[in-house]
Amino acid sequence: MEVPFYFTTIYIPCDSDKILTSQYGENWRQVENRGRGGNSKTETKVLTEEKSQEILASGPRPICA
Repeated sequence: MEVPFYFTTIYIPCDSDKILTSQYGENWRQVENRGRGGNSKTETKVLTEEKSQEILASGPRPICA
């Protein structure tokens, strides 16, 4: 699926909304201030090395036109 990205467009997986919602919750589009002195509602979560390798090993998600 082609979507706007800054001054161009990029292709993303067809089910990207479902993926992001399952990983980050319903408010995944809401940007949180996590910078120095920011008042974040939740802590930044770091992936374990094992989880990172599992995600990378599963290969790219299919892109639909």
